[in-house]
Amino acid sequence: MNLEQLERKVHQSVRRDDLQGDYPEYINEALDEVQRRWDWADTEQATELTLLSGESEVRLPDDFKNLLSRHTSPIMVRNTDTTSGVNYFPADIRSEAEIRRLNSKNSGFSSGSNMPIWISNEDGVSFIKIDATAGEDINFRVRYYAKLPPLENPKAENALTRAYPRMIYAYARALAFETVNDPAQQIHETKFEMEYKRNKGSDTDKRYRGRSLRM
Repeated sequence: MNLEQLERKVHQSVRRDDLQGDYPEYINEALDEVQRRWDWADTEQATELTLLSGESEVRLPDDFKNLLSRHTSPIMVRNTDTTSGVNYFPADIRSEAEIRRLNSKNSGFSSGSNMPIWISNEDGVSFIKIDATAGEDINFRVRYYAKLPPLENPKAENALTRAYPRMIYAYARALAFETVNDPAQQIHETKFEMEYKRNKGSDTDKRYRGRSLRM
């Protein structure tokens, strides 16, 4: 469903002309809430980034939210050893504290493509970082969950409004009823929680099916 269609669905239950101008806000709040609660398979993205020689970080895409699960090897590094026959290998992803602790003990991490990395978030901007300057260009292939932008155009839609419209407009309805202190809020919150639980389960199944196909 697009924004305009979702607004109509909200109005079918709320029927408050004085709130119609607020429906887009409620719908976008619903999208924020479901993304806050869960990383949805339909928001998976992939990109390639290069950390340049002499640098210690590379910025992740503006829509970056979280990496895919560790067991899916969400960051792959291009192998600079052309004789090995392996184009990419999984990045060694650790916490910043762990990497700095190991480096302080002279663990011998190199500044090349096999150097451990961590993800940092600074004022809403995320980076891949290393605890040194790169001695060569390091090429990453990154798989991540994206944060979807707000819907603004009436015809705008996204992966979640297409896959789970009932969940979105149930939460938007609850927000609208909450605004006017209508007890119907509880009814629609309950509907939302039921939709969310069901959709989260189907999304989990979708992930495992996709992983099985890739193995």
